[in-house]
Amino acid sequence: MEKLRVAVFFGGRSAEHDVSIVSGLQTLDAIDTTRFDPFPVYIAENGQWYVGNGLRDRRNYPIEKKNPDAVLKADLMLSSSSRDGVGHIRTESVGLLKRATDYHFDVALPVLHGTFGEDGTFQGLMELAGIPYAGPRVKDAVITMDKVLAKNFFIQLGLPVLPSLPLYKPEGQNFFNVADLTNGLDITYPVCVKPAHLGSSIGVHKANNLQDLHAALLDIFGMDNCAVIEPFIENLVEYNVAVTKATGEARLSVIERPINDKNGDGNVLDFKAKYQSSDDKDSKLSVRLSEGMVSATREFNPESLSAENKQLIEQTTLTAFQYLEATGAPRFDFYGNKQTGQVWLNEINPMPGSYGYFLWEAADDSLSFTDLTSALIDEAIAQSNTRKSFKYAAQDGKSKLFG
Repeated sequence: MEKLRVAVFFGGRSAEHDVSIVSGLQTLDAIDTTRFDPFPVYIAENGQWYVGNGLRDRRNYPIEKKNPDAVLKADLMLSSSSRDGVGHIRTESVGLLKRATDYHFDVALPVLHGTFGEDGTFQGLMELAGIPYAGPRVKDAVITMDKVLAKNFFIQLGLPVLPSLPLYKPEGQNFFNVADLTNGLDITYPVCVKPAHLGSSIGVHKANNLQDLHAALLDIFGMDNCAVIEPFIENLVEYNVAVTKATGEARLSVIERPINDKNGDGNVLDFKAKYQSSDDKDSKLSVRLSEGMVSATREFNPESLSAENKQLIEQTTLTAFQYLEATGAPRFDFYGNKQTGQVWLNEINPMPGSYGYFLWEAADDSLSFTDLTSALIDEAIAQSNTRKSFKYAAQDGKSKLFG
C-alpha cells in the first residue's frame, strides 16, 4: 500500500521560531517511515516557505543567511489544494529550463509554536484548503492560545485558576504612562506579568513595583497587544501533564515537575531558564531527539505532589479537554504553592515542544514518540473524514441559485 505523504511544518513568524525548528526536526525524525513518507516544510521568520532535504540539517539554519543547497523557496497552491483535498506546494522556477517542482502531501503535521501557527491561523488555512492536519482544531487552538479567553473558559467550568487582570496596549501609541494605564486597578505587588498570546515562557516578568511593571509592559507590548497580570506565587512549583484521545479514549501522560535549580523555587521560569543551560553558553536549542525538548532537570511523578492534588490536576485536565473537544496532545500547565499546597490551572499549551513526547515515554502506560506521531496522523485523517461527511450547499458541485 502506498505510504501517506506527511508534510512537517515548523519555524513560523513567531517569537518561538527557534524552538519550533528543534521541535520540527525532532518530530520529523520520529515519524514511522514504514507507514509514512515525511518531508520538511520550513516557514522563515519573514513568512517565506521552503522545502528540500537541506532543511533536515540543523546546521543549515538560519536558511536565509546560509542559503544551503537542496533548499528551495516554495508556496502553497491554495486553489488546487482546496479542489483536490490534497496539499499542493510548488517550488520557485529554477535552473536553465526554469522548471518548478510540485510537492503533494496527504496530511499536514504542524509543529509551530506561538502566533501564526499554534493560535488557529495555520489550522484555519488547512481547513480552507481542505487538507487533513494533526494537532488542535481551530476552536481549541484559538481558546487555549489566548490567556484571557482561556481563563474565562476555565472559570465557567469551575476550574481552579489564579485571579488576573488583562492590560491592552493603547492603540496607535508607542509611548504610554503605566500609571494612567493601571489607574483604578487593584494591583498588589509583586505580580507576574506575561504576554496573553505567547508560550515557551517568552516575555514573562516579575514586577515588584510600578517601575518594574512599566519595563515589563514595554517588553511585552513589543510582542503582543495584551499583557496578563497575576499574583506572584511565593514558593512556586509547576506541574505539567499532557492528554490525548488520538489512541482511543482520553489518556493522560506522566505528571512532571520542572525544577529550576538556578533560580530556585518561587522564581519565574522564563524563556532563558527553560531553554538555556545554567552557564548560559550551551543553548538547549541544539538538543537532539534522545535528550528531550529541553534537558532541564525535571521530576516525574513528583513525591511532593499529594494524592489529593494529583487527582485535582488529572480531573481538571480531563474536564477542560472534554469541554474543549480538543484534539492532538495538548499539555496542561499548573502552578502550585509549595508551602500552602494550593494548585491552580495556569494554561494549556495546544502544541507543546516536540509534542511533549518525553511525558508520554515516561508514563506508566508509555507511548513512544514514533507511536505518538502515528496516532496524531491517524487522528488527522479521521477528523478530515468526519468533516468530509458533512453536507455543504455546493458539495455536489451544483449551485442552488444558478442551476
